[in-house]
Amino acid sequence: MRIILFTLFLLSYNLLIAQDIPIIETVKIHSKELNQDREIYIYTPYYYNEYSLKHYEVMFVFDAHRTELFNLAHSISYFLDKEDVNSEFIVVGIPANLKLEDYGRNDDFLPKPVYDKQGFFYGKANQKAFMNYMSNEVIPYIDKNYRTLKSRLAIGHSLSASFVISTLIHKPELFDSFIAISPNFSYDKERLANEFIDFSFNELKSKKFIYLSNADEENYWSRWKPAREKVYNFLNEREIENIYFKISSFIEKGHSTSFLPALTEGLSYYYQYQNVNAIERKVTIKVKVSNKKDKVFIIGNHKNLGNWDEERKLEMSKSSDFEREITLSMLPSAQIRFIGGSNKGQKEAIVKDYDLAEFFYIPISPENNTNYEFEILGWNEQ
Repeated sequence: MRIILFTLFLLSYNLLIAQDIPIIETVKIHSKELNQDREIYIYTPYYYNEYSLKHYEVMFVFDAHRTELFNLAHSISYFLDKEDVNSEFIVVGIPANLKLEDYGRNDDFLPKPVYDKQGFFYGKANQKAFMNYMSNEVIPYIDKNYRTLKSRLAIGHSLSASFVISTLIHKPELFDSFIAISPNFSYDKERLANEFIDFSFNELKSKKFIYLSNADEENYWSRWKPAREKVYNFLNEREIENIYFKISSFIEKGHSTSFLPALTEGLSYYYQYQNVNAIERKVTIKVKVSNKKDKVFIIGNHKNLGNWDEERKLEMSKSSDFEREITLSMLPSAQIRFIGGSNKGQKEAIVKDYDLAEFFYIPISPENNTNYEFEILGWNEQ
């Protein structure tokens, strides 16, 4: 894969100073899988550069040539997590290739028909190559160039929602979670609905989150309802250990206007799912100090870190004259800071490469790394 163009939507000097606003980059990829030049959009959140120890889940938004869909996805995610810890993503927009006259979104999302004799709807039926483009080119590029976690969320609407469900069936390792808004299960004589029902969910290597929604599509596409009801009934009637699902109907909304409420609800359910299934990990934190008499305390955003209450701070053990250490169980999206002294005379740590005076805390990612080392250069009076 060869990157042939790299453009910033926002002024590049922000990258050299501080990323105090989100950045959206446009990257062009020459895809061998598709034999095309393709664009992707990459959104990084506030302080991505400064929070250098934090790794991020990746949200993939299809149909991103409709920039309103991409912009909604990376914008509203900040406002939906009640725990206020999982709301930051690297967001990757996957637009259709609209620069080729004989190629469009249907070509990417649909497979070659097996039962339907009207092939014009399927275009070039390039679904398999498009999946390979995602798995062999886009995702490796994102993982190589950004601080990513293994968890990947796919968001699609209409045919792109059909596509993300198809990846679950044909490339289940591609994404961990799926928000499929008004997918078309009816094409090729209900082929996707039947593939979904016949899929061996119990053979999945990891648990999947699935959110499905519909609007009033049966009012103008009569075949959509019986196909989706097949899927809904299958999910509601079976107990499948490897998936967690939610289904919603927005029959008062149109096919396009249901995107906002469905995305809002889908992300809210996703955060609930993430918070309930969060895994604690043993994390070891080591600190170097310049004075062997220094006492170092740690607090943070977890209960066992005092929930930012400095009176519940934890003293780090003295492992040597100039080293302090502590091992704690931590959940994802942990935030920590160091203070010193007694309750009557708190001092704020001056940490090498981190400005606690400006950012207050250091975010870390126990999901990615369970060992962290810091150096305290001195202390500021609070």
